[in-house]
Order: sequence, then C-alpha cells, then structure tokens
Amino acid sequence: MDISVNCSDPYSVHLNKGILNEIYKYINKDKKFFIITDENVAEIYLDDFEKIFENQKIKYHSMILPAGENTKSIFWYERIVNELAKNLFDRNDAIIALGGGVIGDISGFVAGTYRRGIDFYQIPTTLLSAIDSSIGGKNAINIERGKNLVGLFYQPKAVFIDPNVFKSLPDDVFEDGFGEIIKYAMIASPDLFEKIENHRYEISDDMTEIVEECIKIKKYFVENDEKETGIRKKLNFGHTIGHAIERMNKFEKMHGHCISMGMDWITKISTIEGYCDGSTYNRLLNLLQKYNLFILIFENTEDLISEIQNDKKIHNGKIDVIIPIEIGKCEIKTFELKEFSNMIRKI
Repeated sequence: MDISVNCSDPYSVHLNKGILNEIYKYINKDKKFFIITDENVAEIYLDDFEKIFENQKIKYHSMILPAGENTKSIFWYERIVNELAKNLFDRNDAIIALGGGVIGDISGFVAGTYRRGIDFYQIPTTLLSAIDSSIGGKNAINIERGKNLVGLFYQPKAVFIDPNVFKSLPDDVFEDGFGEIIKYAMIASPDLFEKIENHRYEISDDMTEIVEECIKIKKYFVENDEKETGIRKKLNFGHTIGHAIERMNKFEKMHGHCISMGMDWITKISTIEGYCDGSTYNRLLNLLQKYNLFILIFENTEDLISEIQNDKKIHNGKIDVIIPIEIGKCEIKTFELKEFSNMIRKI
C-alpha cells in the first residue's frame, strides 16, 4: 500500500512485503546512488541489495558505518561528505539510507547539506525507524552538549518499508520499537493502545497493520505542522526526559527503551500534579512492562535535571512538555525550567 505524506515536498511511504527487492521500480535508474548503511544491516542485506542494483545496471557506491548512536556525529558526517565528493556525486544523484534511525538521521542530514541538497530515500530496517524516524523529514546529528542539536528539516523523496525485515531483528530491538508505538497510542489513539494491550505482538506476527496505523498518526502531525511549531510537538511525548537518559548512559541504552522511561516519568509527574489519574499511569506502566520496556533506573535526579537543560526545546528559560491527560490524549504545556525541575524532584 502507498501512504501519501502531503507536506511542502510531498512523497509516498510504500509499505509492502518484499518491496526491498523492488525498489528499482520506483527510482530513477539514471541517477547514481550512494548507499549508506551500518555494519549490522550490511551483514544481512547489503550484498543482495547491491546485486539488485547491478542486475538493473544502476550505478552505486556503498559506505558501511559503525552501528550505534555515536555514529550520528560530526566525525562521521565529514567522512561521508568527503566520500561523496571523492566519488564525484553531484546534485543530480541521490543517497539511500539503508538501516535504522541512526542511519536515516545522518543520511538525511548529509543529503540536506551536501551541495546544498540532493535527493535521498529512506529504507528503514527496524520497527522503530519504520514507524517514526524515517517519516517527517527531521534529520540530525549529536554533539557533545546534546542529542540532535545540529540538524534540519529535509524530506525524503520516498520511504520504502518492508515488514518482512522485522523478522530478522533481535528480540530487544523489536521490542524497542514498541516504545514509539506506545507513544503514538498515548498521544493519539486509544484504539491502538487497546490493540497492543490486548495482544502481545511477537516477531512472528505480521506488523503491517500496526505500522500502517502509526504512519497515519505521524502523517497527521507532519502534514499539519511540518516544522514542529505547534501540535507536532506532541510527538515528543517522553522524549525530553528520554533524551536526557540516553545522554546520561552515553547512548548505550536503546532509544525506545529510554523514551519509555521518559514516558513513565512524565506520566508519573502528570499524575502527581493532577493532570491525569492513576489508572492512566497504571495502564501505561503495565503496557511498558508487557513489552519489556520499563527499566528501573536510579539516576541522580540533579544530573537528570542538568541534562534536560541541554534540550533543544528550551526557549527563553521555558520548556514545552507533553503532558498526558488520558489514554489517547495529551496536551502541550509550557513550564519555567525551574518549575519543571521541581516537578521532577517530586518523583
């Protein structure tokens, strides 16, 4: 199926089993393609992907990066753009991001800045990247002071999602995707929440329907607020605290797990402050535990607050926080940073 994302530069999300082997049907074969992937994905998919391009006589060059969040760095950004220049890629060529969220983020950032912008295509290979980071045009790299502090909005030409690839994921990486699925359910869909609450999805399950629902939720927010000045901020539910936890753990914990901790903390805060009732928190907590996402941490609260001060959503000493009201409903509330810090101290 094809899902259109109608933003400033419209594109389609192609969600079909087996599409990984048919991407050549959707791209301009006269272009030269720069395939960016990581060592884990390359081991499983790159050889077959390159053979398809060779059979179709499509020109390409591949670059394999280390796996992990630390690859989203200025160091690897510079290595990639130098490799593009060395191989004479120009503005008529294109980049293909073959991998999870890290590969998608740095590839999109490269595409948006190399020669002031060349085309790029997203081929997400994790559940988390398929439903979230591959759609919406947010691309970034990390710096020492914080996550995603250097980036831009730059939309892909197309996104290709093959649900079959999820079956090759390790259990913890598959479960990590449910951090973002639960986020979507919490902010926008009681029905999705009940669906994953009533059935414990496994790698052997067909995830097409769940992925479709999540994409349509993301599509709604992107189409109505492409540059994240209003309602798209709701997609950051759990991310303010979650990103701080990621940095405190030197990006050694997976994104979905950290966001789940962030959702747990902010919903607990929301309950304490009277924005939502205890049943909302209990249902969220039970669902996180169901997917092995709730990880008890005993971080120093002051360290956490210090990390939050580097959050890119802070403006004029204030921070926008996504507060859950009930399952499927949240609100954007702006707090003085000192006020929000005091809320965290109550946990």
